[in-house]
Formats: sequence, structure tokens, C-alpha cells
Amino acid sequence: MSLQAGYAAVAAFSAGEASLPAVNTLAELEAFEESMTSRVPTLLEAMNHASDEVNSLDRQAGEAEQRHQQQLDGLSVLQEGLFARFGEQAVNRARPFFKASQDFEEAAQKAQAALRDFSASSSGLAQAKLDLARIEEGFTQVGHGSLDQRQQDSLAYATERVLQAQACCDAQSARHAGAVSQLHRAETLLSAQRKRLAGPLLRHMAAACRQLQQHAAGLKAERLRMDALGVRARAAKETYRRSLGELDRISTEVHKARQAYLDSQRRRQQEQAVFGLSEEEPASSRPPELCPEPGEDPAEESKQHDAGNPFL
Repeated sequence: MSLQAGYAAVAAFSAGEASLPAVNTLAELEAFEESMTSRVPTLLEAMNHASDEVNSLDRQAGEAEQRHQQQLDGLSVLQEGLFARFGEQAVNRARPFFKASQDFEEAAQKAQAALRDFSASSSGLAQAKLDLARIEEGFTQVGHGSLDQRQQDSLAYATERVLQAQACCDAQSARHAGAVSQLHRAETLLSAQRKRLAGPLLRHMAAACRQLQQHAAGLKAERLRMDALGVRARAAKETYRRSLGELDRISTEVHKARQAYLDSQRRRQQEQAVFGLSEEEPASSRPPELCPEPGEDPAEESKQHDAGNPFL
């Protein structure tokens, strides 16, 4: 195997497309080890980064869990205060109204966010169309001849940008329409609950229940933050695990290659011992008695020698 072929085999093996390539020479072994170990610094760096990220995320998750517990304790205190002040029955009767009020606020925030995204995508679409129009106008002013490859690529890229911006704008428009529809439903439900609880009770409970809603929103936010931190921590741990596994695989395959090289050298030494040859000693350098001259028949020469021997 040539050295170039050895590098190609190593590349295929590293990509998982082939088995361990033959390593019969020191050059092939060095080429294999160089290819396999070239990724070790990158893998070590990835492991260190993943380890640091896991430690940071675990710390942040612990802090978020403490805040979550504080929000939960505060919510329990507020709820007990409402029960003591207005009675559990009155609080439970008013709960649907405040739930509808909270849903309305969340729907309004989603509708505002969807409107911002739709406005941004609309601006992006308008800019993409303007860029395409400028390119087409420039080609028109130059002439009506065929476009060269660079001009075709420029036109194709601008057209693709318009199509992508249009698809994004359509998606944001649908999202905004859904958010507005959800806001209208939340508003209708809140209006119905307000009519059902109209009176002094609602006014008296409004401030306390608003605090209850704020704590509930904070509790939800901390739970979402904890879930997001958990997802990132699992991803970082998976990166660490994969990097460690790849390092272990590299170490195993390099060890196999070295063992294969040693086995190859042992076989070569055994062959040399059997045939009495070495790599540096070609067949032409054998002793004269073992190398007949061209055209001579060793068997005939032996017969003539025997015939002339008086002792045979």
C-alpha cells in the first residue's frame, strides 16, 4: 500500500466508512496515528467546555430552584391570607375571574410579540423585493443580452431571498392572526367573568388576587427557566459523553493499529528467518551456489557432477 493510499484508507476509517486499514510499515502506522489523533485537541476542548457549562448550569438551576421555592412559599402565604380575610368559598368563587384575567394578559403579550415579529418580517420582505427590483433594473439598463454566470447567480440569490422572506412573512402573519383570535376569546371570557362577579367583593379582592397572580406568574417563569436549564445541561452532558467515547475509540483503534504493525513485523521476521532473506538483501544477492546463471539447468549440472565423482 502506498502512503497516499494509506492516508485515503485512514480517512475512510476515521469517517466510519471502512475497517481498520493495513499498517504494514512504520510510515503507514504514523499516517494512521496522525489522522486518528488530529481531533484529540478539539475533543478535549469540547469536553472542557461541556464540563464548565454543566457546572455553570447546575449552579444556575440550583439558584432557580431556590427562587421557585420562594415563589411557592409566597403564593401559599398569600392564598392563606385571602382565605382568612374573605373566606375560602368566596376566594374559590372569584378564582375563575382572576384566572381569566391572567389568561387575557398572557394573550395580550403574545399578540404584541406576534405583531412585532410580523412587522419585522414585512419589512424584511419589502427590502428583499426592493433589492431584487434594483438588480433587475440594473440588468435592463445594461442591455438585453444574455446574463453571465455571476449575474445569473446574483439574480437567483435575490429571488431566493424574496421567496424566503415571503414564506417567513406568511408564517408570521398566520401566527399573528392566531394570537389575535386567542386574545379576542380571552377578552370575551374575561368580560363574562367580570359580569358574574360584579360588586364590592371583586373590588376588595382585586388587589390581593393581583398579587396572587404575580406570584403565580413568577412561579411559572421559574419553572420554565428550570426546564430550559435542564435541557441545556442534558445537551452539555451528552456532548461530554460523546467526546469521551470518541477519545476512547481513538485510543482503542491506535492501540489496534500498533498491535497490527507489531504482528506484521513479527511475521516478516519469521519469513526472513525461514527463507534466509532480509529486506536489504534481494534475491540477486544470494550466494553464488544458490543463484544459477541464466540458461543453466541446476538438475543437469548436478547429474554431471555426480557422474564425475568416483566415490558415487
